[in-house]
Amino acid sequence: MKTTEFSSSSSPSDRRVGALLRHLTAGTDSPSTDRLSSVIASPTSEVSSGSVFAHLVQAPEDPILGMTIAYNKDPSPIKLNLGIGGKPLVLNVVRKAEQQLINDSSRVKEYLPIVGLVEFNKLSAKLILGADSPAIRENRVTTVECLSGTGSLRVGGEFLA
Repeated sequence: MKTTEFSSSSSPSDRRVGALLRHLTAGTDSPSTDRLSSVIASPTSEVSSGSVFAHLVQAPEDPILGMTIAYNKDPSPIKLNLGIGGKPLVLNVVRKAEQQLINDSSRVKEYLPIVGLVEFNKLSAKLILGADSPAIRENRVTTVECLSGTGSLRVGGEFLA
């Protein structure tokens, strides 16, 4: 089986991928795991040379899905699948809070304003900057509620660009 080695001068991401690939392919010589060990795209062999798609190369394997493969191969009885399709551990306190929100008939179920829930934004600023922040007192803080961490990073990036 072909293996891909990463030197100490490789990036941390390359070293993690290399470690994952070694874990996934340990003790096997099957063609499918040989394909996993290749992080460089190779020309597709299924397309005839006369096709308009003949120049395309196969994309590298998705490292996120590789985590699912590693999870499925792991014999540990106490493993947790936190990847795509996994069942996350939901704390009891989170379930209780969800139930309180569901049972609260005073909550408005309409769309939020474009900047999000105003009270949430104010409390978020106080949490991040401190309740006695001069910037908050002097009205120099603006907050916007965003969808998820990735959405927030995008909004921030577009603002800074």
